[in-house]
Amino acid sequence: MLNTFQSELYHSMIKHKQQIAIEGDNRSLTYEEVLSRANYITHMLLNENLNPETVVGIMIKDRIQMITAVIGCINARCCFVPIDPDQPIQRQERIADHLDLAYLISSEADVFVRKETKVLRYDQSFAFDVDHQIDYPEFHQDDSIYIYYTSGSTGTPKGIVGRNVSLLQFLKWEIAAFDIQSDCRVSQLISPYFDAFLRDIFVPLLTGGTICIPVQNEETFAPDKLHAWIKASKVSLIHCVLSVFRSLNSSDLKADDFENLKHVLMSGEKIKPQELTKWYSVFADRIQLVNLYGATETTMIRSFYLIKPGDAQASKIPIGKPIDETELWIVDENLKRCKKLITGQILIVSDYISKGYFNDAEQNEKKFISVTLKDGSMRKAFLTGDYGRELADGNIDLIGRDDRQIKLMGIRIEPEEIENVMLRVPFVQNAIIGLRSEAGGVEALLAFFVRKPGFEVPSNVHEALEPVMKDFLPAAMMPSKFIELDAFPLLPNGKINLQELLNTPIPVELVNPVDDIETKLLGIWKEILGDKPISTIESFQAMGGNSLSIMKLIGKIYGVFKVRVPLQEIFKNRTIQKQAVFIRAQKTDDMMVIKKATMKPAYHLSAAQERLYFSYKLNPQKTSFNLPMVWEIHEAFSVSKVKETLVRLISRHESLRTIFIEQNEVIMQVIREEVDFHLDEIFCSNDEVQRKISDFIRPFDLSKDILFRSGIISTDEGKHFFIMDLHHIICDGISQTILLTDFTQSYYDTDLSPLSIQLKDYAEWEYDFMLSTEYVKHREFWLGIFEKELPHFRLPVSNPLIDDLSDKGGNISFSLTKELFHPVFDLVKKDRITLASGIFSLYFLFISRLSGQDDLVIGSTTSGRMQEELEKVVGMFVKTLPVRAIINYDSTFSGFVKYLHELLIEINSKQIYDLSNIMSDINSKREHPLLSLFEVVFVFLDHEKSDHREATRFDFQHTDSKYPLTLYVKEYDDVMDFRLEYSNAYFTASDMELLAEQFQTMIRKVMSGPDTKIIELFHENNLGDAVVDDNIIFNI
Repeated sequence: MLNTFQSELYHSMIKHKQQIAIEGDNRSLTYEEVLSRANYITHMLLNENLNPETVVGIMIKDRIQMITAVIGCINARCCFVPIDPDQPIQRQERIADHLDLAYLISSEADVFVRKETKVLRYDQSFAFDVDHQIDYPEFHQDDSIYIYYTSGSTGTPKGIVGRNVSLLQFLKWEIAAFDIQSDCRVSQLISPYFDAFLRDIFVPLLTGGTICIPVQNEETFAPDKLHAWIKASKVSLIHCVLSVFRSLNSSDLKADDFENLKHVLMSGEKIKPQELTKWYSVFADRIQLVNLYGATETTMIRSFYLIKPGDAQASKIPIGKPIDETELWIVDENLKRCKKLITGQILIVSDYISKGYFNDAEQNEKKFISVTLKDGSMRKAFLTGDYGRELADGNIDLIGRDDRQIKLMGIRIEPEEIENVMLRVPFVQNAIIGLRSEAGGVEALLAFFVRKPGFEVPSNVHEALEPVMKDFLPAAMMPSKFIELDAFPLLPNGKINLQELLNTPIPVELVNPVDDIETKLLGIWKEILGDKPISTIESFQAMGGNSLSIMKLIGKIYGVFKVRVPLQEIFKNRTIQKQAVFIRAQKTDDMMVIKKATMKPAYHLSAAQERLYFSYKLNPQKTSFNLPMVWEIHEAFSVSKVKETLVRLISRHESLRTIFIEQNEVIMQVIREEVDFHLDEIFCSNDEVQRKISDFIRPFDLSKDILFRSGIISTDEGKHFFIMDLHHIICDGISQTILLTDFTQSYYDTDLSPLSIQLKDYAEWEYDFMLSTEYVKHREFWLGIFEKELPHFRLPVSNPLIDDLSDKGGNISFSLTKELFHPVFDLVKKDRITLASGIFSLYFLFISRLSGQDDLVIGSTTSGRMQEELEKVVGMFVKTLPVRAIINYDSTFSGFVKYLHELLIEINSKQIYDLSNIMSDINSKREHPLLSLFEVVFVFLDHEKSDHREATRFDFQHTDSKYPLTLYVKEYDDVMDFRLEYSNAYFTASDMELLAEQFQTMIRKVMSGPDTKIIELFHENNLGDAVVDDNIIFNI
C-alpha cells in the first residue's frame, strides 16, 4: 500500500539531511537546507489558514527557489500551479482567472496585477530549522497536488490536476525500474512549466540523490556546453526531450565520455532510429537509452521501451510496454479491444492517472472514462487521441493522432489556440496551423491564412502578425512562417485538406537570366552561395549572402567583368538583374588587377603588415599577434606524412618563408627559397595539454625565424592534437581556414591548383596604388569623418595600467539563441541590412552605456580581400577601420541600426585608404599626436567553418589581448556566439563576468523593444537589476 507523497519525501529528507540535494549555478543545498527553506513556505501558507488543496500559483525563475517553493506548497497541503513569468501577460491572466487564483508565491519584483490574488513574497534568506516544529496538516492520497497547463484546442490553455498518490506511484516505479540509488545524480534540464519537471526533482529527492542544475542561459543546450556540463557534473541519469538528446548527440563524442551516465530517458517526441547510429557507434550499450510515453493527463509516463543498439537499424522505435499497475489498450471506435497489429486508439488504463481537467466537466466526461477488466472490476482510463497498434512481441507501435494536436520540441500544441489568436487580426478571415518537415529534417510551425475581403495585407505579413501573436502566445507556439492563400484546399466532404495544405509550396518566382552578363553573374552567385535555384530577381542576402560573401562578390565581378562595383552599389543593386544593369553602364579598367611582382631581393610591406611590424617593435616579446590554431585529430595519421605535407605548404605559400629586414631605414620583406622547418613532437598526459599548448606559443623574431611553427601533441590516453602557430604579419583568420583546407587536401594527395599571385605581389601592387590619384580620392572621406573634435574615450577603470606594455588578458564567452535576435533578422529581411550591422549596433549601444558617451569610435575589421585573386592566398590582408558614430538617444534601436548600416557601407567602400594614413592625416593637425583612434574593437567572424571530419577545433586558453576590449561574434545554426577579449591592464576576470552579464541583459531588453526610444531602453528601471551603473569602476 502506497503512503502519501509528502510522508515519503519527508522521510527521505530527514534520512539524508546531510547529503547534497541540489547543485547548480555555483550553489549547493543539503537536504536539511532544502527542507528548512520549504518549511518557511509551508509556515507562510499555513498562517493564511487556507483550506486543504487551495490552489497556489508559483512564479519564480530561479530553479532552486522554485524547487523549495514547490515542496513548501505541497507540505502545506496546497495544490501548486507553476506560472511562467516570461509568458505573455494575457496568458498569465487567463490562467489566473481560470483558477480564480487567490494566492501567488513570487520572488519577482513585478508580477501581473490581479486584485483578487494575494502575492506572497519568496525570500530565500528566510528558512526554518528542520527541528523547528511545523504542524503539518493531514495528507490524503486523493489530494490534488499540482496543476499544469497545456495548450487548449478551444483557444484557452487547459489545466490538468495531478493526484497525490498517482505522482508517488510513478516515481516509485521509475526508481525501482532503473535501480536508482542514493548516489544518483539527475539532470534538471526540463522547464518547471511542464510536468516532467517533477521527474527531474523528485526521483533524486526520494532516493537521497542530487539534482544537478546547469546555468540557465541561452547557451545551456548548445552541444559543446551541454556535453561539458554533463561530464563536469557527473550526471548519472538524464530526463530530456529528443531535441536535447539531438544536441548532445551532435557534440564531439568519445567512448570515454560520460563515465557516470547510466540512463537517458527520452519523451515528448518520436525517435528516429537513424538518429541513434552515431551514439551507439561511440558508446555501444554502455548507456541505456529509454523511450518513454504518456500524457500529463495520465501522470507523466505510462509505458517505456529499453532501446537496444540494433534498434538504430530498425524502421521505428516502439513506445514499449506499460509500467506497473497500468495497461495500454488499443481500442476501436466502439472502445472494443483490437487484435494485435490492428490500428486503434491508445487507451491508458490505470488507477494512477490524474484527476482530469480543472473546471471542465465536458472534457472530463469525454476523455476520462471507466472500463471493465477481465475480473469484472472497474478501472479508470484516458482516451489519448493517439493511434497505435500492438506488435507481435507485445510492444506498442505509436502511429499518429486522430486530431490535429502537434508535438514540437516535446511541447504539446493545440493548433486551434494559435488559430483563434490569428483571427484577432483584422485582415485575417480564416487561419490554419500545421507542422511541416523542412530541409534537414527540421520541423517548422506554419500558419496559412485567407484574407478578409476588402482588407489589404501588409507587405511584411510576419511583422504585422507577430505583435498580436506575442501578446497571447509563448515563444514555442509562434509560427515560423505566415503564408497567404486565396482559399484552402478542400476534401470531397467539404473539410479542409490539411495534407495538401502542408504540401503547398511557398511561392518563390524563379526568373532565369536573359543575356550573357546575367548568366555569368548567376554563375558567380552559385560559386559563392552554392549550386541551388537562384532567381535573377531575388536579393543576394535573401539567398544567404553575408558581409564576407559580399566582398567575394565584388572581387569576382571585377575578375570577370573588370568593373569595379562600390559596396554602396551592391546594396543598391541586390539582384542579378540590377547588378547586370550597373555592369552594362560601367567602363572597364585594370587598376585593381594584381600582377606578379618583378623578382628582386626584397619587397615592400603592405600597409597592414607595416602597422603590425611597428606594433611588434614596441615589445618583441609580446605574443598577442600570434595566431595559434589547435585541432584534435580523430583518425589515424602518419607523423612523417604530416611533416611532408607541411613542407609542401611552405613551398606553396611564400608568406610561410618570409622574414622582415630594415634596408635603408625602410622595412622590407624577404622571401627565402628554403627554410629549415621542424615538426615538434610533444608527449604529455591529458591534464597537461593546455599547458603544453601555452608553452608552444612563443614570441617570433621577425628578422630571423620562420614565422610558422607546427607540432603534434600526443597524450598517454591516446589523444592527438595538431597545433600551428603563425605570426599575424603573414596570416589572418581567412588564411587559417585556407591553410587547414590546403593541408587536408594535400595530406590526402589531392592536387592543389597553382596560385597566380602571392602576398608579396599584393604588397607591391598596394605600394604603387597608394601613390595614385585614385587612392588619394579616399582621403577626403576620412578627413570629413574626423574633422570635428575627436571624442576622448573613457573606460570605467580607476587605474588603467597604460604604461604596461604586456599583452596579458583573458576572454569570456556566452551564446544566445538566434530566436532572441528576431528583430535584427527582421531588419535583415525588411531593410536589407547585414546581420553584422545589427550586432555591431548592439555593441555600440553597450559601449555607449559603459562609457557614458554618445560620440564613439570603435574599430571594426574587414577581410581586405577586395580582389578575386586573393581568395586562396595566405597572408595578412585584414583592415581595421575606425567607425565613428553618434548615437541619438531619441532614436529607436531599429533607426540606429539603419543609420549605422549606411555608415558602414560607406566606410567599407573606402577601406582601401589605410588606417596608418588616416592616423597620419589626423596627427598632422594636432599638437599632441594620438597613439590610437580606438580602444575597443568589433570582429564579426563570418568566414567559413574550418572543421573537418578528420579533425575539429580544440578550444584552448590564449590569454593575450591586442586591445583593452574586443568583441568577437560568430553565427551558428541556432545560436550567436559572443567572446569578449580583454586586457588585464583594464579589467579583471570578475569585471568581465559582470560586463558579460550586463551586455546580455541589455541585448534582451533592446530585443524586446527594438522600436522603443534608446533613452527609454537605457532608463534604469527598464534594464532590470543587472545594469551598468553610472558609478561602476573596474580594476580597483
